[in-house]
Order: sequence, then structure tokens, then C-alpha cells
Amino acid sequence: MAKIFFVGDGNLMEHSVSGELEAELRKVLVDIDQAEFLFCGCHDAFTYQALTIVILLKEEYPEKQFTVTSIIDPVLAERGTDAVSPGIFRRSMKLPYNADRTVYAPEFPLKSDKLILTHSRRITRWAVGQCSILFTYYYPNLPSPACHLAGNAAKHVGAEIHHLYMPDTLRRINELIEMLPERQRDVLQMSNSGMTYREVGNSIGVSANRAQQLAGRGARKVRDMLRDEGILSEWYRPFVY
Repeated sequence: MAKIFFVGDGNLMEHSVSGELEAELRKVLVDIDQAEFLFCGCHDAFTYQALTIVILLKEEYPEKQFTVTSIIDPVLAERGTDAVSPGIFRRSMKLPYNADRTVYAPEFPLKSDKLILTHSRRITRWAVGQCSILFTYYYPNLPSPACHLAGNAAKHVGAEIHHLYMPDTLRRINELIEMLPERQRDVLQMSNSGMTYREVGNSIGVSANRAQQLAGRGARKVRDMLRDEGILSEWYRPFVY
């Protein structure tokens, strides 16, 4: 049985991505009669769209054995979503459609209650390790947790990876990076050249954490410009229901 998982940048959602994802899913599933779709909640636009498409395909191909599995983070389940901040994980243990089955992920040790977000990312890495087919959506020249998470996890998994992105947007991101304040521009360009944040920081005389902060600020400004240009759809914000 094929096990399929989705990892995307929750801060990005372009108008054409949903159609690209559906077309790619249909191509992959044409010769697959049994598939389990894994979801760790549904708190961003990409996973929400993925789940919506999967539900559509389940109805369209009743002869195929397609199963939607909801993966529960045991820490969130125990403490309740009201204890989670920021609000991107609000109700993230639930799906907007009923899952066929529910499983609990392992509970990883936490040194502090403030690391719930870290635990959720570990759950996502664990879920990636369970899959045989991985769908990703992010831009490698625009740093994001999804970008690092999918890239690093995929190195250790023999999964078939389908990476979605728009070539025109990739080029536009590089153009917008050129328009950023000098330090943010330089940090992003050095990071995109393959340098680590420690190497970038040493190059400009700051710590690795500071270099990562500058990259994050630059990435947010680029996303804002993409939104202002209408490249991102209204789904670009994390989904809350």
C-alpha cells in the first residue's frame, strides 16, 4: 500500500497550486489501487487543499481503497489546543472532513513546555518517515520551516518525491530578493548559494541566529511583495476554521 504525505509552506499559496497538485495526484494514483493519505492536522492552505482533493478522488474512485488517516500529536491532545501559541495550531488535531482512521504519533521528550511547536515539527518528520510518496510545495530560495523540514527529511527517506513550484514565481522571488535592504538581501543570497547560517554570520560579523533572523525577515518581506502583486491567492494565510 502506498503511504502519501504532504508538506508545504503554510505562508505561500498560489492560485495555480491546487490545480497542479490535483493533476500530479491523479498521475501518481492512476496505477495505485490502495493508498493511505496521512495528515497531521490541517492547519495550512496546502494541506487543506490536499485533503480536499483526496476526498474528491475517494468519491470519484470508489473501487480504489483510499484511506485518510489523521495523525494525532499526543502532546497537543493531552494539553488541548488552547494551550498552544501562536494560533496556527488551533484545532490542528482535527480535520475539516472525517478521517477513516486515527493514529497517535510517538511522544518525543520535551525539555520545556515552550517547545510544543518543536514537538509538532518532530511529529511531521516522523510522518515523513512513514510515507512512500511525498508531495512538497515550497521555494528553495525563500527560507521556511517547510523548506528545511521537507528537504532534510527527504534525505533520509527513500520516498518518491513530487515537488510543486511555479518556475515564474521562482524567478520573481530572486528579483524581489534584489530589492531587499542590503543585509537581508546578502544573507538570503549567501544562504541560497549553499552557505550555512553559521558561515553567513561569520561572513557579515553576526551570530548564526542573527543571520537566520535576517533571512526570515527578508523572506517575510518577499512574501508580502508576492501578495501585493497578486501572485499569492487569498489562501496564503494559515488556515483557521
